[in-house]
Amino acid sequence: MLLTTDWSKNLEICDMINSTHDGPTSAVRCLRKQLRADNTKTVELALELSDACVKNCSANMHAAVATAAFMKDVTALAEGKKGWQVREEALKCIQQWATELRDFPVLQETYAGLRVKGVRFPEADNSAPIATPASSSLAAA
Repeated sequence: MLLTTDWSKNLEICDMINSTHDGPTSAVRCLRKQLRADNTKTVELALELSDACVKNCSANMHAAVATAAFMKDVTALAEGKKGWQVREEALKCIQQWATELRDFPVLQETYAGLRVKGVRFPEADNSAPIATPASSSLAAA
């Protein structure tokens, strides 16, 4: 079992997602399954991969993540039932995605809804902004 984030594999996965038309949809389906896993480490790594995908994949991936179903899974993790680290990672993702991807109402609504409930978010980490890669010829076809 993987115990730490393998960033080279995460970036390889991002490249695979960007290379196919159904990559974002398939990726989100797999990520949602892992976000609901019983193993806390699996969930933590899935959140980190989700964040890597948002930061390194196309706008199609942003749209696939910015759905009510996906954000419901991430919001459930922010409740803390999977532990402090998972909670903090989920809150960080929600906050950063809502702040940087303003074209997706579900992200804004999720973030605002948690703030209204009094959820305290970790200090913003702007060290790795979201950078949407240019469309490849495959994605444009």
